[in-house]
Amino acid sequence: MKALRRVVLMVVALVASSLSLVTVSSAPASADTYNGAVDVRATVAVREGGTATVEAQVYFTAPDNEDYLVSAGTARLEQLAYGSSTWAAVSTQTITTSTNKLTWTVRPAKTTKYRVVYSGGTYTYPSETVVWTPATSAPVSVGVARNLHDKYKKRTKVFSGKVTSYGRKPVMIQKTTCATPKAATCKWTKFRTVKTNAKGAWSVKLPFKRTKTTFRAVVKPGAGYITSYSNWVISTQLR
Repeated sequence: MKALRRVVLMVVALVASSLSLVTVSSAPASADTYNGAVDVRATVAVREGGTATVEAQVYFTAPDNEDYLVSAGTARLEQLAYGSSTWAAVSTQTITTSTNKLTWTVRPAKTTKYRVVYSGGTYTYPSETVVWTPATSAPVSVGVARNLHDKYKKRTKVFSGKVTSYGRKPVMIQKTTCATPKAATCKWTKFRTVKTNAKGAWSVKLPFKRTKTTFRAVVKPGAGYITSYSNWVISTQLR
């Protein structure tokens, strides 16, 4: 987010927000009117059941081309849940002269879009009255990954897990010989695809070879979930 002065809103933007502005039809005769604007950022992705953070700042651009925080009005967080065509209100916060960054904690069930709607507001300073028009941020998306509930039993060499509401569907087991398997540059290839049972349980016995090999489980995106990976990566090697 950018750092703004008291007449500026700082916005943390992992996602660049374009603004949708709505003009106010009337204002006090002696007031200066400025277009309100909202910048928003959010946690990019969470695992099923986890919480995400949505942050926003409401600001306006003054005649000196500097951005300043607004000092009045309300900011309403709205969500567009997976499968829904209607935005729904989550909660509303009041903006005052001490408001800087607005923060909400959310727990999306599936991948969800969020936006912040500013009501517009009026504030009277000792020398003037300022009016800010309503504004709506561009939406940001929080991806939700399935929880594969995976575990590994070293004695039996079995890597297994259970995926909620995912009966009789594929789980791909991938492998890599990369020295640092969690690095983004590592190349993963398919080892085997297994199918869950009616309750979503899956398992695979991992091989041990002279070359250190690391395995992970992957479920493709779909039904409101992003690509989902096992909580653990398992490395095996003959000693």
